[in-house]
Amino acid sequence: MTIHQIRNATLVIQGGDQHILVDPMLASPGTLPRFLYGKDSQGRGTGIPRKNPLVPVPGAFESLKPRISAALITHCRKGHVDHLDSRGTAFLRAGNLPVYCSPRDAGFLAKRGLDCRMVGPKTMEDQAWFGGRIRTVPALHARGFMRFLMEHGVGYFISMPGEPSLYLMGDSVLTPRIRDFIREVQPDIIVAATGVARFDVGSPVLMDEQEIVDLVRISRGTVVANHMDAIDHCRLSRSGLRRLLEDQGLEQRVRIPEDGEALAF
Repeated sequence: MTIHQIRNATLVIQGGDQHILVDPMLASPGTLPRFLYGKDSQGRGTGIPRKNPLVPVPGAFESLKPRISAALITHCRKGHVDHLDSRGTAFLRAGNLPVYCSPRDAGFLAKRGLDCRMVGPKTMEDQAWFGGRIRTVPALHARGFMRFLMEHGVGYFISMPGEPSLYLMGDSVLTPRIRDFIREVQPDIIVAATGVARFDVGSPVLMDEQEIVDLVRISRGTVVANHMDAIDHCRLSRSGLRRLLEDQGLEQRVRIPEDGEALAF
């Protein structure tokens, strides 16, 4: 298996003959709305507000585009353009690509002319998928009052013949259910959103630093960290994550790909 980090949560999973595009945000820099408006939750200035995305799609994506055979969407409603934007939608529609999603998102995607294939309908239930198996794992995009404002989506656990098992967490905090799932199943690879995203008010809408450390400690596999350095409300950078992991002696357990980098497993 090869995981191609594209940008933010967007990646391509290469397993066997399949190239699966995950959460395509393909917009040019500065063409999507910003999520911060100048101050963080403590009232501190965050610099000059910038529209998203903050960085371009890497050139490496061009060589992958003709090989993409399907897409996988973790969540996309309530303005989550950082997981599916209009350019990503147009790409999927133009290629008539099968788009796998949760039942909750199927109607939303079908109205945009996409070829939806539901994973489920029950969570934590396996189904056949490209010669292997896939199941959804519930995600929780925030705690406190922020949970009522967010679209919570799902993660996916994927097993394919001859490939390491893969858990795409999606945008989620580290819930007790996810902790139990990781301890029981122990995926070979976990792709985790580690940007500690936070709006001007409220608690983080992704794992905080302690939850990231906990995730690495309970997993016996390799954690691939993404969702950093591309969207304005992600407070933890790649360099900050490296420092956090080094302080905890966990840096060998986590791979932090740059945009356009391919990780072979």
